[in-house]
Amino acid sequence: MAVSVETWADHLTISGKKWALSGDKKLSADKETVFSTHKFATAIADIKDIDRYIDPDGNGYEIKALATRKRQDGTGHMELDLEKVM
Repeated sequence: MAVSVETWADHLTISGKKWALSGDKKLSADKETVFSTHKFATAIADIKDIDRYIDPDGNGYEIKALATRKRQDGTGHMELDLEKVM
């Protein structure tokens, strides 16, 4: 019987601001009621919804939703909805 093993590798290092959502402000990303426990804002980078975020303390988060906010001058930032998983 074949066993599938999932492994992760570092993709990029970014800085930004992460904050916890209070219990009454947790976000539901879709009708399946996928809740986010944290938000993270960072510069525009090569981040995809299949990536995960590990903070400097070693806590792991799944990306539940992401949005890129661009201004007309080409600058902007990304906002990630995260769920703490480890």
